[in-house]
Amino acid sequence: MPMLKSLQPCVTSPLKRTLFGVGLVLYLVAPWLNPGFVALDDYTSLTEFFVPAQNQNVAKIIENSEIRSPIPRLMLFAISNSLWKLGIEDPFLQYQIVLTVLALFSFFIFVFCACRLYGSRPDWLRWALFFVGSFYLCPFFFSRAMIESLSAPFLALSATCAVEYDQNSRPSSLVKSLIFLGIASTMRFQTGVCVFAIAMLPGRRYRHWMVLAGTGLLLFLLTGSVDAWLRGSFHQSLFSYVNYNLHHSSSYGTTPFYTYLLLWMAVLVPPTFISRYRNFSVRERYRGLLPLWTFFTVFLVSHSLIPHKEERFMVPILPVLLLALVPVTEGLFSRNPWRRNYFLLLNGFLLVTTLVSTPQQNALELVKFLNRRPDLSVLYDYEGSVVPYLSAFLKYPVRHIRLDPSNAELWHPENCQSVTAVRWDWTQRLFARGQTLRPLAVFKPAWPEALFVRLNPLRNSRRGPITLYQPPECLR
Repeated sequence: MPMLKSLQPCVTSPLKRTLFGVGLVLYLVAPWLNPGFVALDDYTSLTEFFVPAQNQNVAKIIENSEIRSPIPRLMLFAISNSLWKLGIEDPFLQYQIVLTVLALFSFFIFVFCACRLYGSRPDWLRWALFFVGSFYLCPFFFSRAMIESLSAPFLALSATCAVEYDQNSRPSSLVKSLIFLGIASTMRFQTGVCVFAIAMLPGRRYRHWMVLAGTGLLLFLLTGSVDAWLRGSFHQSLFSYVNYNLHHSSSYGTTPFYTYLLLWMAVLVPPTFISRYRNFSVRERYRGLLPLWTFFTVFLVSHSLIPHKEERFMVPILPVLLLALVPVTEGLFSRNPWRRNYFLLLNGFLLVTTLVSTPQQNALELVKFLNRRPDLSVLYDYEGSVVPYLSAFLKYPVRHIRLDPSNAELWHPENCQSVTAVRWDWTQRLFARGQTLRPLAVFKPAWPEALFVRLNPLRNSRRGPITLYQPPECLR
């Protein structure tokens, strides 16, 4: 296979084999050490549509697609459904194996891109392999079931093909770049803005412009026809998504234009790349590689213009940025060992932190506890203390009742088959109702989330400890 042949330069020396092996292991263990969610949307928009596979079907997934394309959900469901047919019925195990498959796919695609870009430069290739395999955010982000992560491998392939076109001027590379971008935008529509980066490539080669325009039109018709076949009308998902964001984007909150620029400055372990760059030939080092920066710049500027911004929106372009930084990194680190050592040390600390600090750990551990207690059939969720409530991972049916002042008569804590969940800052409000209850179990957050709660409890209270209560006579 062409891809496997392209990977051969990555394993020709002990150091590159080590970098490849370490990256592979990190991507493999990430879903098992840290099965958490980057954002609540990961669960509500994707996860609960592919696990448990035995409770899902294609028609249900398409029917509930709303403003999003059903293709990412159907792709993940195909994996989980195969696992179910192989006899794996545990929803959480299905979920973790799906994450592992995604991690392996992403890792090999990123390594393939690194080899295509830097296979002829062994000193640069080492840093490319390090970045895509061991940069502290990569194993975690690219082993998640979220549309931003799903689009990233295809966006990296698109940028790589754009570089190849810039170097060889072959229309086939231009076509492949556009095709991979089309796949990426099927996962997350906003990645399609990088078509402007591709459009800059042909220059005055008008025949290549015709090829690009023809390919783009065919892709638009093809993806629209697939959406019409699945949902009933041409590009229904895309038009619904655009219309929704035009009317509701600002309602989710707005942040300044420069927010993402500051985010990237923080992500890249400052002050690692802050330098005067004296005697540093940018033109020489980036000859034939500028499309990587074009992709990143177009993506960054276009997303900065959108009023509502979230950190995860930058995830698709992360591998492209890391690959673009390779020539700079090799130049800086070869001249300044202290800079290299500082970066490696801090990256190692952050890598361990991201691998073992599970987001939404309190909610995950609560569901795992319920799975170990099939005798518990009712969960009273005091005023929405459990966020998110990960019902898709339950092995046994548990009735979830959200308690608030309007339905207090539904609360019957004396039933020993029930438990009452209360988050840390609402405990006194619960006991003010006069019930005698004792803690059954406490589910604490990972230390970064615990720190967020301490620093800003008002905005992060849902991330704090959750306690399950029962009457004293029910405890065993």
